[in-house]
Amino acid sequence: MTKSTVCLFILCMPLVWAQHELRATFSPPENFEIAILYKINPHNLSYATHTKFDAEGHMTMALDSTISSGMYRLVYALPQEVYNFDILYNGKEDIELNFNQDTGLEYVSSQENKLLNQYYSAMAKISQNIGLVYKKEPFDPLELQQLFETQKTTQLKFEAQSKDLMVHEFIKANSRYVPKNIETLDQYYSNVKTHYFDAVDFRNPLLIASNFFSEHAINYVFGLVGNSALTPERLKENIHTLNEILLDAAAPETRYNIFKVLRSQMLEANYERIALNISKQILVPLAIALNDNDGLQAMRDFERTALGSKAPNFSIDEDASNTTAKTLYDLEGENTYILIFWSSSCGHCLNELPAIHEWVSELKNKNLAVVAIGLEEEPYKWNSMKYDLSAFTHVLALGKWKHPIVSLYNLTATPHYMVLDSEKSIIAKPQSLEELKPFIQK
Repeated sequence: MTKSTVCLFILCMPLVWAQHELRATFSPPENFEIAILYKINPHNLSYATHTKFDAEGHMTMALDSTISSGMYRLVYALPQEVYNFDILYNGKEDIELNFNQDTGLEYVSSQENKLLNQYYSAMAKISQNIGLVYKKEPFDPLELQQLFETQKTTQLKFEAQSKDLMVHEFIKANSRYVPKNIETLDQYYSNVKTHYFDAVDFRNPLLIASNFFSEHAINYVFGLVGNSALTPERLKENIHTLNEILLDAAAPETRYNIFKVLRSQMLEANYERIALNISKQILVPLAIALNDNDGLQAMRDFERTALGSKAPNFSIDEDASNTTAKTLYDLEGENTYILIFWSSSCGHCLNELPAIHEWVSELKNKNLAVVAIGLEEEPYKWNSMKYDLSAFTHVLALGKWKHPIVSLYNLTATPHYMVLDSEKSIIAKPQSLEELKPFIQK
């Protein structure tokens, strides 16, 4: 071996030794094809690497010198914003995990991630036991005192174990309220809510580059309702309080990201009117202040057809035989208006529209009008079909998916139903014929 070869070998050794791996097994393996790893930056994601799963659901990613320490997001299916989880990487260890679609995530190796999972599991069990004791009538003060002491010592134990690790920031920020004296359930919930964010530093760069703030906010809004049922009023109250806290504690970008996630959660939980309030009152002003024009446009698009909004106006065919109205807003005299976006080439539409027409035709006191908007490439089939649906007011949207009404109403599929009140405000968006039927036959 020459001297130059030895030098080259020595220079290369640290690079080889410094490389770590992310190894994972996903099941069932047939459901997974590609995994993508993103670095989570304070206000965006940047691509890190990707790989394919083998036939057994195994995959390996090299964590070389280009993969710096920090928080990462592993995406394993589409849509990416749904099928993902976050991983802590300190640049000093291999990470091995198993993921099952039914049972979730388990870390096989990684001090950082295993410790965080153990911490969350331990604290969740203690919180559950506290709740169970409070449900007893009467509850045992001694048992409760012991649980609070366990909660306090467990927190301190994990903080000590995580010292000098990245995970320490997450454990410290998640510190729970522990009462000094025994409190009633109402007093306890009130104090938990008051002190929920005491340990959270909303300027911490590692926490910003993670989903910690949004998860913490979701738990606050949906979880801290005390003995009361989860109602829109309670959710609105918690959202208002959260916003007041964040106004002083968090940077506008952080607040913006938190409430974007909260709005998505409200939509998933079918609280669309609350999502609309979040958009109008909090997100739109922040988007303007942060010059996020794309985000602002997305919210404007959402607002146009959100529950509680007035449906966007559009023209009605001049030759419509059953109305003299020129636009949607010109229609008058009914308590309810149903918009149906359909196409003569849509199989589901051809099955469902005749049934709707039959229901409408059988009504004695209608107080209801149906406007059927046909998304068509050409008018001939639509023209012949509309005569069999004579109880509807028909609108022809030539150009099909390129017609302006598609973007105006955020349409992605047909049939698409929308129910309006007498003022043309959107009161429902039925997802099926069964959900639409009560609005016709009420």
